[in-house]
Amino acid sequence: MGESAIVLNTISESKSDNAYDVMAKYSIDSLGHDLIRQRLAQIPVFLLEMLKKKTISISTNIYVAQSFIVTGIGSSEAHARYLTLLLNTYTNRRAQFIGFTAFTTATAKVFHSDQILILYSQGLSPNAQMVLSYGQTYFSRVLLFTSMNNEQLKSKCPWILSDKLETIQFPLHDEYTTLIRVIGPACGFLAAILFMQQLTDQQLVEHDQLQQIILATSSLSLSISSQSALLQAMLEDTEHQFSRGPFYLILSAPLIDVCQNIQYKLLEGLFYSMPVLCDYLQFAHGTYQQLRSITDRPSAIVCIVNQSNALDAELERRLREMIESHSDRRQLINIYTLYLCSSPSIIYSLLELEMLFNRLVFGIMCERRCNQINWPGKGEDQPLYGFSGSSSSLE
Repeated sequence: MGESAIVLNTISESKSDNAYDVMAKYSIDSLGHDLIRQRLAQIPVFLLEMLKKKTISISTNIYVAQSFIVTGIGSSEAHARYLTLLLNTYTNRRAQFIGFTAFTTATAKVFHSDQILILYSQGLSPNAQMVLSYGQTYFSRVLLFTSMNNEQLKSKCPWILSDKLETIQFPLHDEYTTLIRVIGPACGFLAAILFMQQLTDQQLVEHDQLQQIILATSSLSLSISSQSALLQAMLEDTEHQFSRGPFYLILSAPLIDVCQNIQYKLLEGLFYSMPVLCDYLQFAHGTYQQLRSITDRPSAIVCIVNQSNALDAELERRLREMIESHSDRRQLINIYTLYLCSSPSIIYSLLELEMLFNRLVFGIMCERRCNQINWPGKGEDQPLYGFSGSSSSLE
């Protein structure tokens, strides 16, 4: 990949891969749950080792850049939006998120010559390869956040121009077999934070605080009462308020801007309806009115409250007041609240949210026996998933 490549190494992946290989070889887990359980247990080790090593270097081209175009798809959209938020929050540089289809019609005239393209893609899908190819054509430099190692990159994309590409690699480079991924999403967020620390020369994350959050939320035991109530409701789901929805996930900024991966956990892990994301204050501007129109079945609202943020608690209280004071027997609206314990800082709260939903989704996945090996629609998505652009679309 050239000397300019950025490699973020963590614990020896060969050891982890061997453990997974042994388990895959001898396990009779036809649904993939044992494999996911193993990966969930690995997350704290990977994250803390990443934080300990912090072995990244950034080329002068990245240091001096003042404008970034950032992109990602699927669960990687959340990482791309998160990095965009961090760039705009902690620096005076300009960062803009753009979706993948914009690159199929855009030309060099759309972007400025001094902009850097940042692409987030854990496994470099065909769609992501299209964007990478475009970036090499129209940008002076591309920064790729990925879980693929150098050998995999060269094998999948032999046309890569090493003089135009830098990479930040995070675990796990072979997180396949199951539809949902859990190690890559968590490590991808931390990779963004560590990149920002290097770029800004600021200490954005403290080891002890992150360790406390990771260890407190990584257990698969569902002992927290608020989460247990939501778990039970999602498991029962007799009226399909979650599985077929819509149900509503209410958060405050900036979490709402970067929590797309939570939606994908529910989609890919449970095959549930994607929750409608809504800001607390935005909820009263149309969403509540639409919710009140649903009278033939129960509806569900899941509120996220950061206990370190007094405004979150106040807005959740007002939302409950608005719902409960106007409830009647003809309409049942169930409200569930999940509490975050970290500081209001987006550096910690997003990782805590990620870990809490890992635990929640995994518990439901096991009870409902969601097949993560042979998932619904497996192999049927190639017309779109396999799209890597055409000569006409990239001219």
